[in-house]
Amino acid sequence: MGIFGKPNIEKAKRKRDVDALIKALGHKDPDVIWGAREALIEIIAESRIARDVETIIHVYREGYDDPGVCNEAIASFGKLRDKRVVELLIEILRAPPSEITLEEAVVALGKIKDERAVRPLIEALGDADDTVRRCAVETLGRIKDERATEALARTLKDKKTEVRAAATEALQALGKTKDEGVVELLVEARRKDIRQGTIYGGTRLSEIVGRRKAFELLTDDLLQAKRDTMLDPLVLALGEIVGASIMDEGVLVAVSGEFKGEKGRLNH
Repeated sequence: MGIFGKPNIEKAKRKRDVDALIKALGHKDPDVIWGAREALIEIIAESRIARDVETIIHVYREGYDDPGVCNEAIASFGKLRDKRVVELLIEILRAPPSEITLEEAVVALGKIKDERAVRPLIEALGDADDTVRRCAVETLGRIKDERATEALARTLKDKKTEVRAAATEALQALGKTKDEGVVELLVEARRKDIRQGTIYGGTRLSEIVGRRKAFELLTDDLLQAKRDTMLDPLVLALGEIVGASIMDEGVLVAVSGEFKGEKGRLNH
């Protein structure tokens, strides 16, 4: 602390005085705050190289009010993959200072792959933030704990395509995509993806139920489509499955594969 109460950031940095730097984060001078933040981030980086987990934990616990310091510390936990931080990361999942911090914690747990994180990660699947849900799904896929199967299957109904796609990959990692209940949800997720215009949706649906069944399901969806925006994605998906020509008037004629000779005429 200087004579007039202004912290000496350089001195605190040289001494690695974490507490002094954290205190400086609350100073009224923006330059002091910026300097303290940069010094703490540098200390975190040095501690990560030295695998000094305890120092990083201390910086996080005392300086978590500062987003820059907080997120840098959590990112370091993931890079170190040290299981001593798992309980702290779980604390963050259950009471995150911010959505960005929550996302960082989920990613860090995915790198550490500790089974203690399974239950809180399942809880994170209900988060309002799309990115948090996707990261939680991906992390559960990396941990590969069967306790997550049911929750991941439910996530196949998520409103966001990227979250549903991540859930599919996580279930594949768990070897659960052939389970009867999961298959039904996968099929519905793929049909929803196609209606929303996901590329290669037809191929992905046929990989689950076979080309003929996929053709039948998408034909039903095409005939029941209530919005014009659904028509083109469905027609394209059917074309992927059967090898088709799309006529000017929007008529799909199946001409190849196992459907050759079975001309299916589907009027919009």
